[in-house]
Amino acid sequence: MRGVNTQVYESGYGATWQYQVYAKKVGFTQEIPLGLAHIQTYP
Repeated sequence: MRGVNTQVYESGYGATWQYQVYAKKVGFTQEIPLGLAHIQTYP
């Protein structure tokens, strides 16, 4: 995936992954920003 931002990973701690979410509409050339998805992982 493009544009993934993550926190620094420390042993014993989970990480938080952040994905920018976009959509494309038929007939448009630009992506439409929908928001930010946060995914947390646990050790």
